[in-house]
Amino acid sequence: MGDDQSLAILHLCTENLNVCVREAVYEYFEEKYDECRQKVKNETEKDKVYKKGMVAFQKDLRDVTKDKDKLESETQNLYVKLDTKCSYLAELLEQITRLQITLLSKIRKSGENTFEVSSPDVKEFCGKVLLLCCKTIFHNIEDYHQIYTRKNQQRFNEFCDSNINTVLNSYTKDAYTTFFKTPKKTSIDEAIFASTLDGAVPEDDRVIPDLKSQPTPYKPYKEEVREVLVDGEPLEKNNEQDDEAKVQLKELYDDSEDELLTQMG
Repeated sequence: MGDDQSLAILHLCTENLNVCVREAVYEYFEEKYDECRQKVKNETEKDKVYKKGMVAFQKDLRDVTKDKDKLESETQNLYVKLDTKCSYLAELLEQITRLQITLLSKIRKSGENTFEVSSPDVKEFCGKVLLLCCKTIFHNIEDYHQIYTRKNQQRFNEFCDSNINTVLNSYTKDAYTTFFKTPKKTSIDEAIFASTLDGAVPEDDRVIPDLKSQPTPYKPYKEEVREVLVDGEPLEKNNEQDDEAKVQLKELYDDSEDELLTQMG
């Protein structure tokens, strides 16, 4: 069976399941709300039936979620109602679950080739849907009252479908965990990873040198004398030539001064 065919069958099965469950759940809660309103109507003034009816219905919904025995009895009531509308519910749930897991296996990351899955229990499915719907209506009692008075089943179908899908996904949760878990590394994988490391992997008995700092040995200061050159000649020789030039210049100046004084005399 190809993926496109599997998707088409999954869509048909899911839609058929939703239609059957919607009708049964809608009738179930409609009957329960009728009972609460009728009980309040006999005990309360007419103008207060609206508000007290919702309060009584919320109390009944809370009891279903808190009392295990009441949840079991109400689950049985919903199961009977649903079985009359969809006698093949067990086969439908099994087929939907198997198709979902088959499609998930196409994108798995783990190396699992087989996966054991048990067929969902019909009564357990009814109990989970009932519990979620009770919580949804309890927190949206005003919206439900509008659905009840206006017979707006479309609005009811929206949150009912959401709760049904939540329950269906709970059956495939283990498959998600198995298919997307990180695969274990084999000895070959580890060898390939080690070969990509920069350099050889050291052995466990390798010798690690002591990296503690060692004291630097004392070396006495020694004056360093370097010969300085000026125009390719040692600086001392250049200094001697400068002194000789200064003497010659002084003698020339003295002679010039004596000659000038003679002329003036």
